[in-house]
Amino acid sequence: MKRRWTRKQAVGVMTTVMGISAGHSPPVAAEEFTMSASIFFEVTFSKTGNAGLGLDLRGTAHTDVGWRTNVPPDAVRSGAGGYAQVVWCLRGASPRVSVGVHGAFQQGRGRGIWDFELGWLYQATSGFEPGGHGLQVGAIGADGNMEAGLRLSIFNSNQGWVPQGHVHGGLRLPGLFGASLILGGGESIPGRPQHDADGVCLGRIFMRRTRLTRRPTAVVARRAAVGARWAVAARAEAASIPTFVGLAQDLRLAGAPDALILRALTAAQDEVRHAVSSAKIASRYLGQEVAVEIPPVRAGDADGDRTTLLTRLAVESWQDGCLNEGTEAAVADARAAKTRDNCVKRTLKNIAREEATHAALAWDVLRWATETGGDPIRDAVADAVAESGVARLPRAANNPKGAGQPSGAARAQIAEAVRAAATDRWRAEAI
Repeated sequence: MKRRWTRKQAVGVMTTVMGISAGHSPPVAAEEFTMSASIFFEVTFSKTGNAGLGLDLRGTAHTDVGWRTNVPPDAVRSGAGGYAQVVWCLRGASPRVSVGVHGAFQQGRGRGIWDFELGWLYQATSGFEPGGHGLQVGAIGADGNMEAGLRLSIFNSNQGWVPQGHVHGGLRLPGLFGASLILGGGESIPGRPQHDADGVCLGRIFMRRTRLTRRPTAVVARRAAVGARWAVAARAEAASIPTFVGLAQDLRLAGAPDALILRALTAAQDEVRHAVSSAKIASRYLGQEVAVEIPPVRAGDADGDRTTLLTRLAVESWQDGCLNEGTEAAVADARAAKTRDNCVKRTLKNIAREEATHAALAWDVLRWATETGGDPIRDAVADAVAESGVARLPRAANNPKGAGQPSGAARAQIAEAVRAAATDRWRAEAI
């Protein structure tokens, strides 16, 4: 006897799916203030020449916006504030002090930051160089936490005006705009996000500091890198929600049993929990409130050919469910065994268990579609099995220490083991 699901059940599942942002409503933009420190080595070009070690402190007020995967190249992130700087000149053992204002901008996601400064300068007198008060201007380029720059200064001494040029390179923690969050290319994408002609469909990540959260500092730079990984994972889990809602729509259009449709909606509800729990872990590690956007659900083709729909259901179930979600379940299980964070361990175990149920759903959809559609569907699946490998499984990025992610080689081993086991099962069951 077929399992029936009521309208109330369906509405309850859909309400939960579309209500992921409850308590995590994404801010469009938020004013931020970041304190950062830089240590650097400097070479001075003047009549006598010199070199020195410096410390630079900057406060930057900036506006954070949600960065999107396909952010336009001209999207700008900007900020301004004050700075205080001291350089200990090695020849003559004398300090140079500067205080002033600076303005910074970033042209497009994942690109470097340009920072410009203007300030008052005081050069102490030494046996090698005269001293005095003057003006300093500078331009600095930063990529991640590394920076290099050029400064020009001129000051009035008892010998007249003295011009100088300074070239420096150093390390800044955290970045001018806070902890760096790299979202572009190469990160592993868990879950089952939708695909279109342009690739994987992902939403935006929003980040906002609150009074209740810690701000990343140099001491927790590694935690910020771990948090960035979890923010990316939360985005991917949220992108899986409309995939399962769309799967339920396609199953209904194809005339699938009610039990399969309900399991697809339940899987969407699972992805809600995955996205929320991943965002909470990201928030804890980053010291910022993290929220994610749900992409729109792909529209079903109510007027399409049923054989075409069954073929797509079967092939996507093999690729995205049997292979990819099977792999993600195994990867999450491996990560849970390695992590020492109890909260992360519980989350990964839940994700592993529920991703395994999603893979089981994919097998049942695959079996139903081939039994319903017959040989044309079996032939299409056979072609997908022969070509599968792990072509649609994104590679793992470089993982920061403590992220709990397996290495690229370990992940490839897990993916290959899942693919081999899935292929053997498909052949044994003659689906």
